[in-house]
Amino acid sequence: MREGEDFIHYLDNSGETNSIWESILKRKNKSASQNSFRVGSEYEIDNSNTLSFGITGSINPNVHGFYNVPTYIYDRNRNLDSLYVTQNNREKTSRNNDYNFSYDHKFKEKEKLSFSSDYTHYYYNENQDIFSSFSLPNNPPYRQTRFVSDNTQKIQLFSAQSDYANEDNGIEMGMKFGKVKADSQLIFKDEINGELIENTSRTNQFLYDETIFAGYASYNKEIEKWTLKAGLRGEYTQLKGNSVTVTEINQQKYFKLFPTFYALYKANENHQIGFSYGKRISRPQYSWLNPFRSYYNSYSYFVGDPKLQPTIIHNLNLTYTLKDKYNFDLYYRHEKNPSMEISYQDYETTTVVYHLTNIEKNTALGLEFNANLVFFDWWESGIQAGINYTQDTFLGVDEKLYQNKRLQYNGSTNNRFTFNKKKDFTAEVNFYYNSKSVQGTFTISQSTSLDFAFRKKIFQDRWELFAIFSDVYRGEKQTVITKYANQYNYFTDYSDTQSFKIGFKYNFGNQKLNEKNRTQTEEQKRI
Repeated sequence: MREGEDFIHYLDNSGETNSIWESILKRKNKSASQNSFRVGSEYEIDNSNTLSFGITGSINPNVHGFYNVPTYIYDRNRNLDSLYVTQNNREKTSRNNDYNFSYDHKFKEKEKLSFSSDYTHYYYNENQDIFSSFSLPNNPPYRQTRFVSDNTQKIQLFSAQSDYANEDNGIEMGMKFGKVKADSQLIFKDEINGELIENTSRTNQFLYDETIFAGYASYNKEIEKWTLKAGLRGEYTQLKGNSVTVTEINQQKYFKLFPTFYALYKANENHQIGFSYGKRISRPQYSWLNPFRSYYNSYSYFVGDPKLQPTIIHNLNLTYTLKDKYNFDLYYRHEKNPSMEISYQDYETTTVVYHLTNIEKNTALGLEFNANLVFFDWWESGIQAGINYTQDTFLGVDEKLYQNKRLQYNGSTNNRFTFNKKKDFTAEVNFYYNSKSVQGTFTISQSTSLDFAFRKKIFQDRWELFAIFSDVYRGEKQTVITKYANQYNYFTDYSDTQSFKIGFKYNFGNQKLNEKNRTQTEEQKRI
């Protein structure tokens, strides 16, 4: 369940509020089942060669939601002028299957060649039926509208890479190939005289094709108390986005280099100082490239941008470690063209648009501290705290550059308690705090959360009973504000993260096998 309220202030030429639109939204989704599975096998040919294969998948069928959204329109004196009620009936289904293969060859103990490949097929479908009724105060509806949409997304990902590492001489190198094909279709229909008629101006098909070739090499060396490492990665990207219905094609081709450098000086067992610089690339999620509009009421929608640019990120870090327990990190980050959601009001259509797009840049300077402490044999704690100054620069709807900046704080503590010598009965108490923050056009209010968990393993640790209480006092509710030029809107948002779960888990199969924690590929993270 997700609940919130939207407040939109439309201003006159003097900057005073002319009208206020207030929407109350409660979204509740129901799912008959949510299923996931994972199957893996490993075959050791000999001491030097190993093959492995795995399948991971998820199926979320028939997730149904019904949203009733009343919107009250007030004049500048807070008198009710008119209202409309939107009923959004939606159903969505998603499936995701990933097949992975890997081969490892050991030349000797510290020299290895690896090859891996992944294929992923992702399917998503969402149907919406949106009905709106417009009326004056204490009067019957004077107008009613209805439209339906059918949004289908199919994504195919393939990646293959090889990596060589020799710890004796400090050399690492590798190559990677990635291929993405996405097909998104939106069928949009308006109800006219009781019949659903396709709206060709809103119906569209978007095809996306992306190919990436990458190669990297690095070298590390230890010289007395120094550890040094330098690397270089090169990536060539070729992509094409085609909005078929409107015959709009976006093509990009670029080659970029990404250097990295790392130095660590270990003065003695208690003191270590490090410095690092890294340049990397972050590409947008595939759904963000989709130009289709997703509505939840008649005057508000989300839309992607097929011309999104990748984000180029520069990181500088100066670190200090005391007694292998206390870690300090002084950092500077600069992002060019970061991708994010921004909002703006279209005064001509009195519509609020949530646009997934690039802003000019993001910079941050901060200090982080973390420590892993053992107070007693039965109490372990992880502590984290940070402070940073963040500044986002974005282009406003009036084509002027604006800066959204703030000094931000955060902190968290994660505590683990063990109640017996076998260490099979444990509890966790976790807490975090985030101060007010900025993101593009948004200023986001503070948030906190407190969680409890209890776990007990039984029957030779094959069974685990657990109870989890999340967001105990609903501290994750936030207010998100956009205010600049003639833009003034804000919304409260709470995703119903407060929950209480009781359950059990059973581990079957050969418990002596070492489970490999397989990380997602960069392509899979963008779904």
